[in-house]
Amino acid sequence: MICHQVTPTFPSTSWFSQPYSGGSYTAIGTGGTQADVEKIAEPLVSRGKNKQPVVTFAGEHCHPSFYSTGHGAYLTGRGAAQLVMRSGGK
Repeated sequence: MICHQVTPTFPSTSWFSQPYSGGSYTAIGTGGTQADVEKIAEPLVSRGKNKQPVVTFAGEHCHPSFYSTGHGAYLTGRGAAQLVMRSGGK
């Protein structure tokens, strides 16, 4: 993301003009539910009885209440990192 200063105290980004995001954000579609958001955020776990996380997901699209927000992305990133640390980080 490219960031530039609009004023000396107010940074701005060119997020809306980025070719791959186009200023987009997460929204629950027609017929979608909070459960869908929670499902997409579930980690992939290893087979066997230990069920260690192999792949974790984070981002604004993964928070059931704060989807489409920066703090939703932050909170899910923290949660994913804590999950990996609790599992031994392997």
